[in-house]
Amino acid sequence: MRFSRKFVVLLFACLFLPAVAAAETAYVSDQLVITFRRGNSTEHKILKTLKTGTPMEVLERTEGDKYVKVRLESGEEGYVLAQYLTGETPKAVIISRLENQLEKVRDQLAQAKARLAESSREQGDLAGNIGEFNQALADTKEELRAVTEKYDTLLKDSAAVVEITSERDLLKETNEKLAAEVRSLTAENSDLMRTGAVRWFLAGAGVLFLGWIIGKTSRKKRSRL
Repeated sequence: MRFSRKFVVLLFACLFLPAVAAAETAYVSDQLVITFRRGNSTEHKILKTLKTGTPMEVLERTEGDKYVKVRLESGEEGYVLAQYLTGETPKAVIISRLENQLEKVRDQLAQAKARLAESSREQGDLAGNIGEFNQALADTKEELRAVTEKYDTLLKDSAAVVEITSERDLLKETNEKLAAEVRSLTAENSDLMRTGAVRWFLAGAGVLFLGWIIGKTSRKKRSRL
């Protein structure tokens, strides 16, 4: 994995910036194993040995003394030889820190790649969903168009039904009027026919009566002759 020169310089700068603290920090110098004693001489008991890069806080440092009183990160206090201490961060510590930093960067990069891949998959899924939604929208629009056409047709048919119903009612009313007129005319006709029959009957009776009178008169005249 490649890292830019600026990034490496930045890492070194962060590692080598002086810590804002009142206490002096020292390290066991490179490639050493030193003793950590209870007192400031070889006569004191060795508490443990310390390897290169072991950090410690300097508690007492006296000019000319061989030993320096220190406190370990564990909280233990003791003495070590001053000649084996250095204020500079050992190369092994720097390398270890850099390796840790690089490992963290690798992890972050891997996580970023994983998120990017996941984002790409989600984007692909989203694109697929958008396609499905667009298709569903198109289908819905088509259904809406068909339903609208049916609705318009029903409106037209409803208007035609209303018009036909009105015409039917008008025709029914006209038919009823005509039927009433026909009934009236039929009644009048019947009356006329009855009146005409009576008249004809009376006319016929009158003719017969007149003929009878004429005939009787004629017989009387013949008998006188």
